[in-house]
Formats: sequence, C-alpha cells, structure tokens
Amino acid sequence: MRADLAELARRAVDVLPGLKSFTVATNALHPFRLETFLENILPGFKNRGIYFWIHLSLDGPAQIHDQMRGVEGAFHSLERTVLILQRLKESGAHIGWGFNCVITNLNARYIVDTEKIASSMGGEITFNLALPEGGFYRGSGSGKLNAEDRSAVKPLIEQFIRRDSAYYRRFYESVLDVLERRPRRRRCETLEATLYLDPDGSAYPCPYAYDEFRVETYPGGMRDVWKQLAKYRSYIRRRFCPGCSLGCSFGEGISLSELLKIRREGW
Repeated sequence: MRADLAELARRAVDVLPGLKSFTVATNALHPFRLETFLENILPGFKNRGIYFWIHLSLDGPAQIHDQMRGVEGAFHSLERTVLILQRLKESGAHIGWGFNCVITNLNARYIVDTEKIASSMGGEITFNLALPEGGFYRGSGSGKLNAEDRSAVKPLIEQFIRRDSAYYRRFYESVLDVLERRPRRRRCETLEATLYLDPDGSAYPCPYAYDEFRVETYPGGMRDVWKQLAKYRSYIRRRFCPGCSLGCSFGEGISLSELLKIRREGW
C-alpha cells in the first residue's frame, strides 16, 4: 500500500550491509503494484546477493479465500501474483515464495485442500490458529473454532508433526498444545528481539497484544520506544504467550538441547 516501499527497501539494504534475505508479507490483492515494486528492487538485491522472499496469505479454496478476505476476486489476484513471481524467477531473479493460512471456523474443514493449492502454486504452507483476542479477529466469536472444528483440525496438525521437518515440527507441537487448550511450551524469541510498527507510526511489542500496549514513535528515537515496550514484556509473557499459536518465532524459542537434536535429525 506504500508508494515508497521500494525506497524503504533500498534504504534498509544500505544500512544493513550484512543482510542476506528480505521478506515481504502480502495479501496479494494488488499483483501489478507488487510486480512494479519487485522489478524496481530485485536487480539491486541480486547484485548484493540478497535473497527475496514473498510471504502470501492463502485462506483456502477460491470461494473460502474470497469470503475470508472480504474481496470478490481475491483468489484470482493471488493466482496472478504467483504467475508474476514465477516469471521473475524464471528470468533469473533471486526470489522465492511461500504461503500462510490462519485456521478459523470458516476454513477449518479445508486445510487439506488449502495445502494442495499451495503446492500447485509452487510453495510450502504453514498453518496458524486464529487468535480472536488480538487486534486481527475482533467481534464476538469471530474466528473461534468450535469443538467439531477442533476435532477436524487436530489429526491434521498431528500429521504435520509426523511428516514435516524437525524445524516445523517444533512449531506445530506448540499449535497442538494451544488447540488442545494446554499452555504453549515454547518461549517466544520474537517478543524478546522484535517490535512492530503500525502505519500510524505507533509501535507495539507483539501481534497478540495488539490492543493492549501502544507507544508513539515520534518524537523520539527507536531506542526510547524499545525501552518503553520492554517494561511490558514480562506481563505479555504471562498473559498472552501460554495461549499463543502465532508462528512469529517458529523454532527460535527452543532450548539448546532441542536445537542440537534438530541438527542431528536434519532441518
């Protein structure tokens, strides 16, 4: 949505000389705007050896995807976006893409179909559970899984745990914990090392705590913002982390012994 996105990306590269990868998450509603952005920056990224990754939202088959996005033709826009990415990759761009699906009461029965669609579009897919308490699924009962939904989703998550790489298995174990109403066992490395910026210029420490804490980033510097948000982290860790199924950290919050086990098993 930002007209200056290419300039922001270039500035990030200029001030981070050790940068090896760059990720943009998109709902893919504006494929040709994305195409213009990529054509402007990919040559420079390739020259610097930076790998560009596109994270695409995929909610389910076409009708379900359009319904959840609230936009008729959203799935068609996603397909056009993937065709653009495929063309750029075939032309030599150092680029890749994958998908994420947030499981809600609308698409819980379509997980298998959604995974097949992602595969047909040339990318892997990860699944998260909707978190209605956060800022993204407001409203009474919005997105919540009922008992039947949970029964349908559980064996599929267990299948991912048995089938996927060790790196993703650790993440799906935490999703299964939340699905079965057990506390999440992994600590969130993202909470300790990240802050999120909103388009209005404010910052918040965690997507799950989106509505809880907000710090203005101007006037002042980001170091001051970081210090202000730091005092909320212990509360967030107690209040939100146990029931969080977001994949912000994936395997990064595992212990050293688990990391060594993953290395032995292979990524």
